[in-house]
Amino acid sequence: MFDIIDTKFFVDFADDPFKLKQQRLSIGLNANCKMLTRSSAEIGYQNQRFERLGQRVENHVLFLDFHYSPELSTNILYEYSNDLFLTNGEFATWLGAGMRYKLNRKNNLQIFVGNRRGGPACQAGVCYEVLDFKGIELRFSSRF
Repeated sequence: MFDIIDTKFFVDFADDPFKLKQQRLSIGLNANCKMLTRSSAEIGYQNQRFERLGQRVENHVLFLDFHYSPELSTNILYEYSNDLFLTNGEFATWLGAGMRYKLNRKNNLQIFVGNRRGGPACQAGVCYEVLDFKGIELRFSSRF
């Protein structure tokens, strides 16, 4: 059933005085399973713990991606946080699902349903701010 299983693991320990994060420990694990067809499945988990102003903060991310072909993929994302900088109470959760279809090399069509946590995101060395979102989003991307 599975042709190749590729796993990645990371660990990071640091202090971030600008965000008042002390003893921040981040860990993550991804496993990508390529199947005998053109399909693949990826599952990942990330955890971050730190101290801020006397509070022990935990952030969790769990995702599952399934690529039916290089053109079509679906995903599910779940996040949990008890960070008072992100939540209005004791904790918050975010759950969303999406689908992406590559029309060709330069054009993508994506749909997202659910809610996602805002914050900085980086891709290929370029960082930008992602806004909090709840609802249905349809996105068309074109590169030229």
